[in-house]
Amino acid sequence: MLSEMLQEYGMEDVTVGRAVVGTLLLHIVWLRHNSLLPDLARNAGRLALVVARLVMVILMLENLVSLLVLPAQVIHSTETADGLAMKGWDILNVSVPVSRGPAIHVSAGVFTPAEEPGHKGLTIILLPPNGASFEEFADFMIAYAKDAGAERVVGINYRGVGQSEGGATCAKDLVDDAEAVIEYLIKERGYDEKLMLVHGWSLGGAVALQLRQKRPHLLVVSDRSFRSLSAAAISMLEEPIPSGAVGLFAGFVAAFVLCGDSLKQFRFVSKWGGAALAIVFAIGGLKMLVPDALHLLKWEFDIQAPEVLYSSPLIVLFHREDGIIAFDDVSLHQSLDLNQPMVIPIEMEHVIVDNPAGSHMYVANSIESEWSLLIKAIHENLPKA
Repeated sequence: MLSEMLQEYGMEDVTVGRAVVGTLLLHIVWLRHNSLLPDLARNAGRLALVVARLVMVILMLENLVSLLVLPAQVIHSTETADGLAMKGWDILNVSVPVSRGPAIHVSAGVFTPAEEPGHKGLTIILLPPNGASFEEFADFMIAYAKDAGAERVVGINYRGVGQSEGGATCAKDLVDDAEAVIEYLIKERGYDEKLMLVHGWSLGGAVALQLRQKRPHLLVVSDRSFRSLSAAAISMLEEPIPSGAVGLFAGFVAAFVLCGDSLKQFRFVSKWGGAALAIVFAIGGLKMLVPDALHLLKWEFDIQAPEVLYSSPLIVLFHREDGIIAFDDVSLHQSLDLNQPMVIPIEMEHVIVDNPAGSHMYVANSIESEWSLLIKAIHENLPKA
């Protein structure tokens, strides 16, 4: 029963569940029996309660943010790496160093068309959107390589996705995964770094741009991506969750963390703290908290620096009716200086009726007119060997 309740509220993680249950039990015992304890034990109990409450709130915050916006790690795809291997794909298992413990391995796939490439040495790398593995887009990637005249196309799965090991805990993890595969392709396969095009779709667009901090020459296609993860998170959170309800919950949590020993004081702080925070949230408190939370959890991407955006050609695909990345408030396109010669914007206009997310999730080669503009822009901005 308890595990089902925790799962319902996005707290299926064992650590979070233990923190919540343990803290609640500790709080109940404290309220009932603290008067019977000697002073030293009472002071130690107060300290333990404060620490336990703070740990619980941090874990709940991290779990809530990951539930709402962070990369999905459980992927269900109709295509598998083994299936692609039988169709001529070269499946890679690339080692990625981590700060603690042994290295993990992430999966990637390489497909080399049989046709003679129009641009010898050109490698197209796809960084998938959130909640997707590269295997899902195998047909799109093959068509991409052929239409762009690439010698090969590469798909990458972030850690925890598909056959990749581990799980992402911050934005840097995703960038490290992509960087490790690129480094492997250069050192072990001999691919020309200057002839690489990175196509980042949605979340992958942010990863692709952050790769430019180390490789400023990369030609990047940012496909319906965001200017910041916090902007995307706020956009997703504002409508489905009533601000007042979030405020009341925050007031309860604040009371739980900050109140004294008495149940009476706890009720008082819960009541008035919840009411006050409901008002704060109703006038935009959520907008103030989400960026701080993402920075605290190291989930914000650093992609707004001019040397990242304008160091080399940046092809930006955008959709004014995007049901996931709101055009006015979230889209990368809206934060760019379009007068910069390195920025090549391409508008996508296909609308899928009765599916708000459809304008975000259709593959870029679905509409011939849009696809031809992208291929033309790639050919005009290809890096030279």
